[in-house]
Amino acid sequence: VWVPSLLITTEGAELYPLKGRKLVFSSGDFARAEGKHTVASGTFKVEDGYLRLTTKGRNPWDLEAADAKDELQYAFKLDGNLLTLCYTVGNKGKADDLTPGEGRTVVVYKRQSIKKKGKEK
Repeated sequence: VWVPSLLITTEGAELYPLKGRKLVFSSGDFARAEGKHTVASGTFKVEDGYLRLTTKGRNPWDLEAADAKDELQYAFKLDGNLLTLCYTVGNKGKADDLTPGEGRTVVVYKRQSIKKKGKEK
């Protein structure tokens, strides 16, 4: 489970402005949640240096539904419990480029432990 922590802009880093969001990756599947609601789900793979998501389910109230695509690619960097993702408009950009700018959103996520029946996983 990954929770957005920082939004990286051309001005620098700031706390991520929205609470309750998270990404979950498990055995080739992903889910994006807002609060207790899953707003997008599907499959993922790492290919050619990109994290590629293929959405198979999306709730109609998903904030990104108006311009969301079924296939997205993110430049990414995994460093311990930090995951940095860079989404570019039109999937343009290089796999190793995590630079914010026009048409580029960069978010740093922190890994969270999963609690099940009083135990951490």
